[in-house]
Amino acid sequence: MIRDLFPREDLAGLARKRRRSNQFKTVKPEDLADYEQKGWAISKKNKKSIRMSRPKPKAIYLEDRVFSIGWDSRTCQGNEEPFSV
Repeated sequence: MIRDLFPREDLAGLARKRRRSNQFKTVKPEDLADYEQKGWAISKKNKKSIRMSRPKPKAIYLEDRVFSIGWDSRTCQGNEEPFSV
Protein backbone atom coordinates (compact mmCIF):
# COMPACT_ATOMS: atom_id res chain seq x y z
CA MET A 1 0.00 0.00 0.00
CA ILE A 2 1.26 3.48 -0.86
CA ARG A 3 1.67 5.83 2.10
CA ASP A 4 2.48 9.51 2.53
CA LEU A 5 0.23 10.73 -0.27
CA PHE A 6 -1.30 14.15 0.20
CA PRO A 7 -4.20 15.93 -1.51
CA ARG A 8 -3.26 18.15 -4.44
CA GLU A 9 -4.34 21.28 -2.53
CA ASP A 10 -1.75 20.59 0.18
CA LEU A 11 1.00 20.00 -2.37
CA ALA A 12 0.18 23.22 -4.23
CA GLY A 13 0.88 25.19 -1.04
CA LEU A 14 4.13 23.30 -0.51
CA ALA A 15 5.20 23.98 -4.09
CA ARG A 16 4.50 27.70 -3.64
CA LYS A 17 6.62 27.75 -0.47
CA ARG A 18 9.49 25.86 -2.12
CA ARG A 19 9.58 28.22 -5.11
CA ARG A 20 10.63 31.13 -2.90
CA SER A 21 14.35 31.87 -2.66
CA ASN A 22 14.08 33.01 0.98
CA GLN A 23 13.05 31.37 4.23
CA PHE A 24 10.51 33.20 6.40
CA LYS A 25 9.82 32.96 10.11
CA THR A 26 7.51 34.91 12.42
CA VAL A 27 9.02 35.76 15.80
CA LYS A 28 8.12 37.71 18.92
CA PRO A 29 9.73 41.16 19.31
CA GLU A 30 11.73 40.01 22.35
CA ASP A 31 13.46 37.36 20.20
CA LEU A 32 14.47 39.85 17.49
CA ALA A 33 18.12 40.28 18.58
CA ASP A 34 18.74 36.52 18.64
CA TYR A 35 17.46 36.04 15.11
CA GLU A 36 19.37 39.04 13.76
CA GLN A 37 22.59 37.53 15.14
CA LYS A 38 21.77 34.30 13.29
CA GLY A 39 21.54 36.12 9.95
CA TRP A 40 17.81 36.82 9.76
CA ALA A 41 16.60 40.25 8.55
CA ILE A 42 13.33 42.03 9.25
CA SER A 43 10.88 41.52 6.41
CA LYS A 44 7.76 43.03 7.99
CA LYS A 45 6.73 44.38 11.38
CA ASN A 46 3.27 43.34 12.53
CA LYS A 47 1.33 44.49 15.58
CA LYS A 48 2.54 41.73 17.94
CA SER A 49 5.17 39.91 15.87
CA ILE A 50 7.94 40.43 13.35
CA ARG A 51 8.36 38.52 10.10
CA MET A 52 11.99 37.63 9.47
CA SER A 53 13.62 36.38 6.27
CA ARG A 54 16.97 35.08 5.08
CA PRO A 55 18.25 33.43 1.90
CA LYS A 56 17.89 29.66 1.83
CA PRO A 57 21.08 27.64 2.28
CA LYS A 58 22.39 26.48 -1.11
CA ALA A 59 21.65 22.78 -0.49
CA ILE A 60 18.03 23.47 0.50
CA TYR A 61 17.59 25.93 -2.38
CA LEU A 62 18.83 23.31 -4.88
CA GLU A 63 16.51 20.64 -3.45
CA ASP A 64 13.56 23.04 -3.62
CA ARG A 65 14.35 24.02 -7.22
CA VAL A 66 14.44 20.36 -8.28
CA PHE A 67 11.09 19.78 -6.51
CA SER A 68 9.61 22.84 -8.25
CA ILE A 69 10.78 21.72 -11.68
CA GLY A 70 9.25 18.29 -11.09
CA TRP A 71 6.05 19.84 -9.79
CA ASP A 72 5.74 22.17 -12.79
CA SER A 73 6.32 19.37 -15.30
CA ARG A 74 3.74 17.11 -13.62
CA THR A 75 1.08 19.78 -13.49
CA CYS A 76 1.89 21.39 -16.84
CA GLN A 77 2.60 24.80 -15.28
CA GLY A 78 -0.31 24.67 -12.85
CA ASN A 79 -3.09 23.42 -15.14
CA GLU A 80 -5.58 21.04 -13.57
CA GLU A 81 -4.77 18.11 -15.86
CA PRO A 82 -1.56 16.17 -15.09
CA PHE A 83 1.13 16.23 -17.76
CA SER A 84 2.40 12.92 -19.14
CA VAL A 85 4.70 11.91 -21.96
